[in-house]
Amino acid sequence: MLVKFFHNNTQLDQFKCSDISGIIAAAKEADNIAFENNCYKYESMTLKHYHKSGELCQELIIYVKPS
Repeated sequence: MLVKFFHNNTQLDQFKCSDISGIIAAAKEADNIAFENNCYKYESMTLKHYHKSGELCQELIIYVKPS
């Protein structure tokens, strides 16, 4: 599944991951989530389902806020 991190409508990072429950738990429980020189905290998430080229796809979007 594709996982994306967003802050203020700006995508900070994206990657593919098969351990979605682990990513969600880590994001929610972490003191900080670091991207480059900035630290963030979990705010919310959205799980999107869509079709692409006839294939069902899923995307986890994790929204973060400044820590």
